Amino acid sequence: MISNIEQPAKIITNRANQLVKQLIELRHNEKPPFLPHEYFPLLGIKGLQKSDLGTVSGLLLRLNGGSTIVVNQEDSLLRQNFSCAHELSHILFDELKLQEYIPKIEFRNTFSSQPESLANARMKERLCDIAAAELLMPTEIFGQYLLRMGVSIDSVAPLAGVFQVSNSAAAIRVAEVSPEPCIAFIWKLWVKRKTRVLSLSRSRNKSFCEPVNAEAEVGSSLFNAFEHNVTTKCYKNFKFNDKSIKRCYTESKGFGYGKTRHVVSLVFPGR
Repeated sequence: MISNIEQPAKIITNRANQLVKQLIELRHNEKPPFLPHEYFPLLGIKGLQKSDLGTVSGLLLRLNGGSTIVVNQEDSLLRQNFSCAHELSHILFDELKLQEYIPKIEFRNTFSSQPESLANARMKERLCDIAAAELLMPTEIFGQYLLRMGVSIDSVAPLAGVFQVSNSAAAIRVAEVSPEPCIAFIWKLWVKRKTRVLSLSRSRNKSFCEPVNAEAEVGSSLFNAFEHNVTTKCYKNFKFNDKSIKRCYTESKGFGYGKTRHVVSLVFPGR
């Protein structure tokens, strides 16, 4: 967890939002999607290339004639959109000189056992993800659509379609923009001693909250969401930063197919 990421995050988010407003003025409408290539003229990007990058999602090539972005052609188009926006955000990161903030950030829990250079690199990537989300899903406009559709796991796929992002990215954005406390968790399948379980892959929340049980076995509500195209609703125990444990209303749904199949949970501590 990060204790004081707020200031650099606010700076890069504000800069991304400035670009959103410029784009809206140029095209004379604020209707999503906000596709990354639309920002190219505003940032002097020469072009976009697609190539097999192996395990790498995207690259920013800074050339004399202008920067070029390369995305992994093996990724889905929605994943490529986010990767491209992430690389655009690296330009904003350097422009704003945010590297100066990173050594001042206090690292807790997740980063405490990692070398400082790795922790710094991950922090830079996190800030670029924050900016990418703002470029693709501007807070104010995404919030308007969210309120119309309702803060629910069943709104995730429609929002992802409107803004042309992955379901996971849309779910995380729901948690960030929701007017009520909301936490997003992503679960993926893991074979453990020949037993299939869902394991917590990542989360996005401001409450420093985690499930008491980070695995879900066959027969559980979470696994039911994984195996079937249904929305499951239940109460689960979560441990908060103050060491308290609270039963929270949780909605979960499975997305994707085959190896990309995963479950997204939205947790509502206030319901």
